[in-house]
Amino acid sequence: MDGIELYEYVIEIISPTAVLSGTKLQKIDYIQRNNKIEVIDILRSLKDEESLSLFEKRDYNLEALHKLFEEKKLNYKIKYTTEFTGSSGKKVIGGEIFEHIKSAGRVYIPGSSLKGAMRTALTRAANYDSKYKKYLNEKVAKLKVSQDNRKTSYEFKNIDTEIEERIFGDPKSSPFKLISISDTSFVKADKLTVSEVGVYRIPLQNTTVQPILQLYVETLPPGVKFKGKFSRKYKDLYKQNALVNEISILDKIKEKIRESNDKLIEKELNAVKKNQKLKKFYEDLREINHEKNTFLLRLGFSTGYLSKVAVSDIDEQFISDLRDLVKITGNRMRIGSNFPATRKFVNDNTGSPIQPLGWVKMVMWSSK
Repeated sequence: MDGIELYEYVIEIISPTAVLSGTKLQKIDYIQRNNKIEVIDILRSLKDEESLSLFEKRDYNLEALHKLFEEKKLNYKIKYTTEFTGSSGKKVIGGEIFEHIKSAGRVYIPGSSLKGAMRTALTRAANYDSKYKKYLNEKVAKLKVSQDNRKTSYEFKNIDTEIEERIFGDPKSSPFKLISISDTSFVKADKLTVSEVGVYRIPLQNTTVQPILQLYVETLPPGVKFKGKFSRKYKDLYKQNALVNEISILDKIKEKIRESNDKLIEKELNAVKKNQKLKKFYEDLREINHEKNTFLLRLGFSTGYLSKVAVSDIDEQFISDLRDLVKITGNRMRIGSNFPATRKFVNDNTGSPIQPLGWVKMVMWSSK
């Protein structure tokens, strides 16, 4: 196609990854049998006359119906079965499981998630720290004198987008409009696992440290692969006018993302260096980051503040401005001197943190 560079890509999951659908599985939606999670297809199950009759007799009580399924006193249909990889012998506490996004029951990664991760990595590598911090400081100063005193989380949630627009311009003039990433191919839902995710204080001391909170999440396990397509419009089409700002950010994409990852990996490695399992993970990840023709992205649920912000060096002034922004907008986030003070890790079957979430490897080649 004239004016467009076309590529194909393969994504490989390096650490458990979840792009959430916005919904959760409740206790009545599944049955846990040891380390297996059976997700029930309620509608298909109720097509069975015996099940429907008992459901009516129990006054349409789903919990009563679920108990009959669990005790195998009634036949039921299963949408898919996943493996529970959390603490051995433990039940899902609280019953809720965050769901991975699916289409017609099949699992995929949206192209928008991949593009967002790429955009953040490229922006971080371009060393816009001074601009980002300057605009954040100006935003906080403006909010302090604003006549609108309503406390809203909108300002906080959208601050990164607003600052990036000040750097790159509005979406019509952003260099990222020149790249397009398709949604990935699909895999079956039974490829998913249910991970036990712990929230831990940083720096992490050892493998026996206890989490301050636990969550349960459908994740794609390491080794799962997806395919997709990537395109980039020829930059020469835009160089003769001012239609696109900061267009050089799209040069040498792989090299810049590797540079960005080096910074992020070193920060994370420093936070977990006393934990041997996580230390080894990040040391191995550092090697993968420099494999030929590949680059890493971090995306999805619970990947942490550092993975989602374009700033490489979080200094005292940045923390001070962020603390003021949180206070002004009524956000509940705690901003201490060691911000960000927590990380989320996937636990192994002993209940020990073993991997962070959301690292994927992308291999891309021309499809001419």
